[in-house]
Order: sequence, then structure tokens, then C-alpha cells
Amino acid sequence: MQKNLPELQYELLFDFSSIEQACRWRPVNDVIMGGRSSGTICVSNENVAVFEGFITPKQGIGFSSVKAPINNFSFLGYDGVCLKMRTDGKRYKFRLIYADDYQGFAYQHGLEIQKGEWREVHLAFSNFKPCFRGQQPANAKLLNIAQVRQVGLLISDRRAGAFKMECDWIKAYQEK
Repeated sequence: MQKNLPELQYELLFDFSSIEQACRWRPVNDVIMGGRSSGTICVSNENVAVFEGFITPKQGIGFSSVKAPINNFSFLGYDGVCLKMRTDGKRYKFRLIYADDYQGFAYQHGLEIQKGEWREVHLAFSNFKPCFRGQQPANAKLLNIAQVRQVGLLISDRRAGAFKMECDWIKAYQEK
């Protein structure tokens, strides 16, 4: 017997149909901590965001990320986020960020899908884990979605090499 799945209602956050959508995203690479990795985000001819670059691990550091403000949007009343994405098969993370600077906590959820396959991935807020500079802090509180100011994408596997992730859109969702 198949379990009845809840009906979902969506609110579009990013659809990358214009260059303005990609211009809201900013790279944050490990160079801020002495690393040498690089990563950028742009909009392709197919109107999808392309997050790509090269990880160059150095002394335990090796990450690249991009983040964007959500401006006047609030996640209150929503149950999670959904992304339509395709990757190179590497492990990525989606992040919810409180602060407008680099010093605040982030809450993240892993993104693992097969290489080259477009997928819609639903990430429930209840499954996000706290993170501060790559570590899970012992004193972290539960995610407070009312404090989220930015969203981001991250690759932090510390493995040397090129990476590429494509994202068609990002939506907030709520169960009806």
C-alpha cells in the first residue's frame, strides 16, 4: 500500500531566467582562510545557474561556495526548500545563513544526486544541521527560520579538481 504524500505549495525564490538573478549571488571561496580554491556562478544559455570552479586543497582547507540574500522573503510558514539541479556527482550542500557577513552560523543540508541527472530535491528544515567554519558547533541552537537572511551552495569535500553544479530554480515549500 502506497503512503499518501502530502500536497505541497511552492513559492519561487530564484529561477535564474535573467542575469539579475545570478548577480544577487556572490562567491565565498577558501581564499578568505588562506586557501586557493575558486568558484563562480553565472547563468547559462539555458537560463540555469552554473556554479563551477576548481578545488585546490591546502592545509586542510578546500571549499568553494556562493550565497545570495533572500531580501524581504521569510521562511516562516514553510516546511523546507526544493531545488531543481544537476551535478557532476560530487557532494554539495545547500545552506541557510543567518548573518549578512562571514562570521555567523549556517545550517546546511547535503545534496547528493547521480551525475548528469536533473532532479528535484526537497530539503525539510528539520533536517538542516548547524555549521560554523566547517564544524558542527556544540553550542548551536536549532534552526530558527525567522533569522535566515541568505541562502547558499557549497562544495567542501577538500578533493582537488574541477566541480560543476547546475540549478534551474529554488523554491520554498509548505505542506497543505
